[in-house]
Amino acid sequence: MRFIAITFVAMAAISAAPVWAQYKCTDPATGQVSFQQQPCSGPQRQQALELKTVPPPAAGMPAPDFGRKNAELDKRLAIRTAIEEGRPMVGMTASELQMAMGTASTVNRTQSGDTISDQHVYPRGGRTVYVYVKGGVVTTIQDTSSGQSTAAVAGKCLSKRELWNLEVEASRSEIRDNEPVQARYRQRIALAKDCS
Repeated sequence: MRFIAITFVAMAAISAAPVWAQYKCTDPATGQVSFQQQPCSGPQRQQALELKTVPPPAAGMPAPDFGRKNAELDKRLAIRTAIEEGRPMVGMTASELQMAMGTASTVNRTQSGDTISDQHVYPRGGRTVYVYVKGGVVTTIQDTSSGQSTAAVAGKCLSKRELWNLEVEASRSEIRDNEPVQARYRQRIALAKDCS
């Protein structure tokens, strides 16, 4: 056990120490091994170790963009949640939309130059959800029950402050017990949160 501990400490020292040579010293009487920067003393057997250092990253190599990677993971998680809840979300692919909503009752296709846009129509009880797919990605969602839509176009999505204001407005005491109005606010808030 002591040998393992000494070896572990020695290996940690080797990896942490910025030196080119280390010495492995073995006591012939006890067989105890130690690692040091100075040559072995006395009757110890000495073995010089040549250590190779890991070169620094090449100049000009970009550092990993963890912020972008985290944002992408957050987006994937939000889409996965939307699929599980059976609702569309801006940024989904067409196949993810089908997993979330099923097959559309109608798909209206338009083509403008090389760009193909599809309008997927989903009747849901007394309302209809229109999902617009452009280039294979959901860009806009419109729910006829609220009359609100959310678009991925810059400037169309609500800012965090606007979303907060909408949530505060929905919590006003005079409309708090009005279920139809609250349902509309919940839908608007959900659409605003889906907008990215």
